Amino acid sequence: MECSDNPGSDCMRMRGVHPIATLVLIAEDLFFAQRMARASGQSIWNPATYQAVRAILPGVFVALVLSYAGPHAGLRDSLSAIWSLGYGSALWSAGMFSTREVTYYGVVQLLTGAVVVVFLRDWPYAFYLAAGLSFGVYQMLFGLLIAWKR
Repeated sequence: MECSDNPGSDCMRMRGVHPIATLVLIAEDLFFAQRMARASGQSIWNPATYQAVRAILPGVFVALVLSYAGPHAGLRDSLSAIWSLGYGSALWSAGMFSTREVTYYGVVQLLTGAVVVVFLRDWPYAFYLAAGLSFGVYQMLFGLLIAWKR
């Protein structure tokens, strides 16, 4: 499938969805992390935070690059699965510095992305399934799990 560089094309709009959502989520995470750090009298940028950020960046970087280049390479319908894979690898790595649940969540994201790319790539609704599960259902369930454990 060809992807047009026309600013109004679906590919151009799709290219911006995940990166913008990622930036919003990063800003939200930084806001709440800073707030929690201030409440406990600690700095947000300590060595453990620095290591966690370094662990997360490769997965997010790959997903960002593929979001931009993917539509031109015929991967438009795989972007949600690509983001599941990138996000899953970032979570898996972040799990080294966090709770076990973060690692498990990363595994779930990786498996979802892999199943969609390998087994469901020809199904026309795979994109929506991956997006809905990975960035809807899983996010809510993970948030409920963390809230319940506290």
